[in-house]
This record gives sequence, structure tokens and C-alpha cells, in this order.
Amino acid sequence: LTVAFVKMDGSERVLRGRFLNAETMLGSSYCLDLDANDGRPRLVDHRTLKWLIVRGVKYVVRER
Repeated sequence: LTVAFVKMDGSERVLRGRFLNAETMLGSSYCLDLDANDGRPRLVDHRTLKWLIVRGVKYVVRER
């Protein structure tokens, strides 16, 4: 998957990776960043999503 979201510092980040686990209580997901060499999972907050590409289909979050 590829996902664009807003980081805690306000900057936009594009992550190319693999879905690992959903944290439903936090409203976020752990994803493995394929571009990073450290192997640590990254936390993606669902509330800050801009767009998401899964299996070749792009989903865009509309502004409210």
C-alpha cells in the first residue's frame, strides 16, 4: 500500500509499505515502511489520511 498522511509536526508524509496491524482503540494502523532500512513499524493515524492506494485503487479523503 501507499498512503499519504499528515505527521504530528504538520508536514505531509507518503509511506510506501505493508499493512501490519490495526489499533482500533487508537484509530491508527501499524505499517512496515519499505523505504526505511531500520525495520521498525510506523504508526499511521487514520484521522490524518489524505489518500491511500491499495491493490492499484486510489482512495482520496475529501475535505469537510
